[in-house]
Amino acid sequence: VFGSAAMAFLVNLSIFLVIGKTDPIAYNVLGYAKLCLILCSGPILFDEPVTPKVACGTFLALVGIFWYTWLRLPARPAKK
Repeated sequence: VFGSAAMAFLVNLSIFLVIGKTDPIAYNVLGYAKLCLILCSGPILFDEPVTPKVACGTFLALVGIFWYTWLRLPARPAKK
């Protein structure tokens, strides 16, 4: 129980820090990146089959993540 509570605390702390440094949309994009990582690790670690639906969805999500990042990078001012 203590381990589960500690993990929940760390998840909430990471959410607070990410939203504090960026914005809620960036946090949502980060969540999709995490989901893509989970979906890609299944076939690698557990030898799960990759269905065309999962492959297409993961590819589209990655395209959206990279597109959002590409659009946001020039808009952020450089820190000195």
